Amino acid sequence: MGRICKLEEELVLEILLRLPAESVIQSKLVCKRWYTLIKDSAFATRHFHYSTTIVPSSTTTLLLTGPSGLAKDYVICTLTNQDVGHHGGDVMNYVVEEESKPPHYLFVTSHCNGIFMVSLVPFVGTILWNPTIKEVKLLPSPRYYPVHGEGFGYDSKANEYKVVSIPSYCSCKAEIYTMSSNCWREIEMPIEIGHSIQEHVYCKGVCYWLTLNVQDKITLLWFDMSDEKFGTIELPLSANEKEGIYEKNNRLVLRNDTIVLLSYPRVFPTASIAIEMWVLNGCCWTKLETIGPLSLSIAMAFWKRDELLFKDGNRELVSYNLRTKKIRNISFGTKLTSFAGAYPYVKSLVSLKRGTKLDRLSTFEACLKFFRR
Repeated sequence: MGRICKLEEELVLEILLRLPAESVIQSKLVCKRWYTLIKDSAFATRHFHYSTTIVPSSTTTLLLTGPSGLAKDYVICTLTNQDVGHHGGDVMNYVVEEESKPPHYLFVTSHCNGIFMVSLVPFVGTILWNPTIKEVKLLPSPRYYPVHGEGFGYDSKANEYKVVSIPSYCSCKAEIYTMSSNCWREIEMPIEIGHSIQEHVYCKGVCYWLTLNVQDKITLLWFDMSDEKFGTIELPLSANEKEGIYEKNNRLVLRNDTIVLLSYPRVFPTASIAIEMWVLNGCCWTKLETIGPLSLSIAMAFWKRDELLFKDGNRELVSYNLRTKKIRNISFGTKLTSFAGAYPYVKSLVSLKRGTKLDRLSTFEACLKFFRR
């Protein structure tokens, strides 16, 4: 009898690990034993691992943020990609899961494992947000402000989520926030950087930024979340070259857990451009291919392996497939402004309820209620 019960428990666990995140959340209501199992942080970690490696979902979620056209309203839109290996037609197969208007403008600073770090604009603070389980955590303010750049990621050695903050006016220091302790501490910042940090991406325990060094050359700054060390990697020579009178647009994106640099001339939105696509292997760049020329103005992100998202000259979201070379529309009724952001992610059950309980500031009440609803 004991063997049968143990077998049943193992089967239940294996089934739950393979379910979509929304179905797992609903399964908490089945019985107390399932509720306890699903609420365990170890289960959330294993479920995310299954979702991204062992049984990767056929659908990928896209979070779109930005002002809606010329209106003052700020829009958050969640789309689910439902393409299953076919690329027929001129419109991508997707579903709008949710479209909503938060009480604050927001800026997605970073995201990792389905959790987003969001700054509220005008600056009144920073929150961590898991949109799948509707959890929000308000971060305490760092000692040094304003900041050059921030990054959010996961330290697999310590099983810890961390935020790194690079101050603007203290060149030899940085700050680290750990979610379990809910506090900041100083670390050394031995690398001198210029006046600009842009294009942050997190990948496999490392945060990456494009930054101007003291020679005004664009370089790649990285920070290892486990070792808490900074370093730099030079970009391909062509990324710092001008094309005629135009400087290059350099975008850092993630494709299939690999860092990709998209480099193309900064030209008029309707002009045709060729995009150099570089892949980071260790500390070296390998040119994968040249995309185009295309009459698409701003590269935004990869949605699934081969779908590269752009904002076109009409401020519409479109997708270019690297394999089929086909452009398809993703029309959902919202015009994209220059402040729009696109963030593909895998839904996660990872809870933000670690460490001490935070006092909620009154200026955040409306925003916190919005994100928790």
